[in-house]
Amino acid sequence: MNKRSLSLAFLLFAQFAYAYPAKSVPAPPLKFTQLLNAPAGTKTDWVSLRGKVVVLEFWATWCGPCLASIPHWNELAAQLDPAKFQLVTVDQRETEEKVSAFLQKKPMAGWAGVDRDGAVDDLYGVTSIPVTMIIDRNGRVAAATTPEDLKAADLEAVYDGRPVRFTPAQEAKSALPAKTETRGAGEATVQGPVFELNLTAAKPGTKPFTGVANDTFEKHAVSAVELVADAYQLNQARIDWRAPDDKRLYNFRVKMDGLERRWSFAIYQQDVALALQLKIHNEQETRRVLVLKTNEHARELLKVTEMEGNAGKLCGYYAGWFAIQNVGMEDAAQQLEKLFGVPVLNETGRSELFDVSVKAQEGDLAGLKESLEKEAGLSLIEEERPAEMLVVEKE
Repeated sequence: MNKRSLSLAFLLFAQFAYAYPAKSVPAPPLKFTQLLNAPAGTKTDWVSLRGKVVVLEFWATWCGPCLASIPHWNELAAQLDPAKFQLVTVDQRETEEKVSAFLQKKPMAGWAGVDRDGAVDDLYGVTSIPVTMIIDRNGRVAAATTPEDLKAADLEAVYDGRPVRFTPAQEAKSALPAKTETRGAGEATVQGPVFELNLTAAKPGTKPFTGVANDTFEKHAVSAVELVADAYQLNQARIDWRAPDDKRLYNFRVKMDGLERRWSFAIYQQDVALALQLKIHNEQETRRVLVLKTNEHARELLKVTEMEGNAGKLCGYYAGWFAIQNVGMEDAAQQLEKLFGVPVLNETGRSELFDVSVKAQEGDLAGLKESLEKEAGLSLIEEERPAEMLVVEKE
């Protein structure tokens, strides 16, 4: 191991993959616990649905990306001929009462299948959501994709029998740590350390990867700046990097097993600084910032969420929209800071959690700023202000 590697523990990982039904195979049956938003007596067997392209949207009321895709889903439904297409949402393992109550607040087009026991999920190999399955007119699987990549023109092509190249949905992979134990003569079994960190230089060609399992977080092919940002739980916009440019990429894995969070991150920060030979401290610096404020339209447009607990939390782009969903203004400011690449100061004075979605294409920051102004009552004002920065220098 070279000087740039730090290994505090060794951990084995096993990969488990779950497969969606293969293209062109007969679609598995739709065995719903209950079917909502459909005429009485509606059947969901493939004989009854033959002749229509069926779009299945696997989702849940607690899933942030699922809820962020609702505007796109409803837009799509409005563009499709109901004589040719049937949209069906498949809720993941929740009760009829919960799904029904949610849909009264946030309607979703099409039939609403309740899959309380997960029977449909299991038949379709769904282990992470949202995911969209497209079934052709003959009841055969045409694709497994993601809702944000779904377009009316592509579904029309499926109906006409023309070839379509859908963006494939990612099949779930989980990096689960293999159980390890050590035993000496007459000694009790030892379960592994409370905290462990493994940091090594990435080999050329290593593909970026992020994996989370149990108390373990793993990333491949990340820069030194990304490592520091992760260790300090900051956006790169809050880092003043004064150390020489480190162009190398690293793989790291950190496990925090039951250790209090503040102690875990204290160790994490110290180890990253030691491994990369960095000196890190906080400073107030005057620089260009964006100040987040409410404008005169906020009272009408900025709606306090009706969601409970942590259900559906999301702040970010999804399917042509930017969603602030069951999220407060401080968290929204942090996400905007990440997107705009400069510190964002929250001066809205609002402490509630909100639900608002605005039309915005990923990467179009000017468009996002304008949409937030007009559709959410939120203004981003450029100013020169003091901001708390993390200064990184060579040790």
